[in-house]
Amino acid sequence: MKIRINNFGAEPPTYLYETPLHADRQLNIVKYSPNIKYGKLQEYLDDGWEDIGNSIKKDRCTIDKNCFTTVEAKYVVAILTYDPKEGCTDLKTVGHRVLELTKKDRETFFSVYEIAAKMLCDQDQS
Repeated sequence: MKIRINNFGAEPPTYLYETPLHADRQLNIVKYSPNIKYGKLQEYLDDGWEDIGNSIKKDRCTIDKNCFTTVEAKYVVAILTYDPKEGCTDLKTVGHRVLELTKKDRETFFSVYEIAAKMLCDQDQS
């Protein structure tokens, strides 16, 4: 299940290894923005970054090549988890990212939050 309104969305988290039990009870609320690295791999290589296969490296920094292939970047603003014991959702913000949103972005964030919470609760009812 995915939701997107303007530059905010809700989507299932991705896991590097094994997906945990009850992962279907969680959604990440993400903010999309233009990817400043999009299409600039060659610029980085010309600037002395070393191609090491799936990523590039310079000094002590490594960047995955996928960072150069998507038009948009996204980051998690909050994590929404359904609590079946309480029959409701819990929202955990990431740092103070919610506090850094503009008024318009906060309105969109809360619209996505409301829809995502309802979806998680309705999913449990079925």
